[in-house]
Amino acid sequence: MIRRAKMGDGPGIHVAHMESICEVCAPFYTPEEIMAWGGREYNSKKWDQAITEHYVWIVEVNGKIEGHAHLKIIQDVGLGIVEEESNFGKCGYIGSFYLTKNILGKSYGKYLMEEIFKIAKVEKIHLLTCEATINARPFYKKMGFVEVGGEKKVEVNGVLVRCYPMKYDLK
Repeated sequence: MIRRAKMGDGPGIHVAHMESICEVCAPFYTPEEIMAWGGREYNSKKWDQAITEHYVWIVEVNGKIEGHAHLKIIQDVGLGIVEEESNFGKCGYIGSFYLTKNILGKSYGKYLMEEIFKIAKVEKIHLLTCEATINARPFYKKMGFVEVGGEKKVEVNGVLVRCYPMKYDLK
């Protein structure tokens, strides 16, 4: 089942998120990257804020959260991917999109992305952006995203973690 996250889902989202990094992303990253990125402590303030102020969906299977997607709407700002973005108006940033190994290959990623596209239409978002993991890059391409600028490194707990800036133009 896919549903909007509600208060109290934060711990389950975090567990699924870290599990996805440690199991699904691990073959594509160094042990140092995985330890810094996938070993983070739960931050209740972060998830409570995301659930109440942004769009967060979860995939729940047999009462357990097995994946999530987090969309943040950003007003009238450049996102640093390309110069023209500063005049787009409403943009959406996919801050996280993770599935555990238990549900990979069962179309849940597609369904979560469809929820993001629906909200983008309702909110009149002109551009979606994300920083795709190495392993999720083919999925984003399949969904219509394009790479912008090649590999980038983002600092997580003092370690540089590789990702790929991507965008989806909704105009």
